[in-house]
Amino acid sequence: MKTRVTAILALIAVVAVSSILAGCGPSGPTPTPAVPTDGVLDVDMRNYVYEPRTFEFKVGETVEFRLISEDEPHTFTVRDLGINWVVPVEEEPQVQAFTFRESGTFEIICTVAGHEASGMVGKITVVE
Repeated sequence: MKTRVTAILALIAVVAVSSILAGCGPSGPTPTPAVPTDGVLDVDMRNYVYEPRTFEFKVGETVEFRLISEDEPHTFTVRDLGINWVVPVEEEPQVQAFTFRESGTFEIICTVAGHEASGMVGKITVVE
């Protein structure tokens, strides 16, 4: 009887922890995509996230990205667009400009080992 009660309590604990962890995932409201102000967009990189992590641009738009890494080196990589900017830890942002020439949705990743798997990903949407 004691073993059965212990097994039931263990099952309840597993279900409770699973429920809590499910609430910590990427579900929830879709973030509003960041758009540049006067052609400039600040991107912070820290703790395995891009902030902001979703962006929206127009075909033909040139954006000046001001990239800053707050904790360790990261990359801002969009393979389908040929972007692979390495961002060292510095007090001043690294500035990179890019002109978006095609519409579509493109994945941003950090190519430092383990960062993409830890959730350091984002999305760029380019519209006509």
